[in-house]
Amino acid sequence: MGKIDYHYEQFRSWADEFDSATPERKKMIICTLFKEINVGKGYEIEILMNGSYEQFVA
Repeated sequence: MGKIDYHYEQFRSWADEFDSATPERKKMIICTLFKEINVGKGYEIEILMNGSYEQFVA
């Protein structure tokens, strides 16, 4: 349970930083996290991330 709390707090701090960032900084953060974002017919969204889930939470 302690690990979950740690990762949740880390994620919240990233979200807070993103909220207070300039538009240019937000774009840089998004480009670092995501490799590709596609929107298809019917607004079907496909998101490809840079790296794996394990890298994101490690």
